[in-house]
Amino acid sequence: MLCIPKCIPEMKATIDVILYTLRVLSNGEAPLVIRLTKDKKRKYIRIGISLNPIFWDKLKNKPKSNCPNKEYIENIITEKLSKYQKQILEFQSIGKEYSLTQLKERKQLPCLEFTDSHLNIIAKNYYNDRNKKNVETKQINKLIRSIYY
Repeated sequence: MLCIPKCIPEMKATIDVILYTLRVLSNGEAPLVIRLTKDKKRKYIRIGISLNPIFWDKLKNKPKSNCPNKEYIENIITEKLSKYQKQILEFQSIGKEYSLTQLKERKQLPCLEFTDSHLNIIAKNYYNDRNKKNVETKQINKLIRSIYY
């Protein structure tokens, strides 16, 4: 007889910043990337900064003390890490299962889902009442796009 556990523990997602030395740029620098790991799967997200490998501490995963613009780089790293940690906490607080692609591509917050559904209903009703697009429909579309981007 096969015994199936009632509750399978959820794998915790980990977030790290690493120097991605597999792709070294032509000037000898390597990009800094955020590594998202969950269920033994990894996604890499570039944060827009490249750094010479001699200024990166591989053991601590942070810039060395002699790195130029160290404070600026650390501020950007903490900002990006907190963004993804906040998203993970939001998913966990509402008890929603998530994947790494959802974390990577997530643009809206859960509180905006309610607003999004209402705006879509308003837009559909407005399109049904009016057959042609006019300035007001363009404003509604602009409002919907501004929420996501």
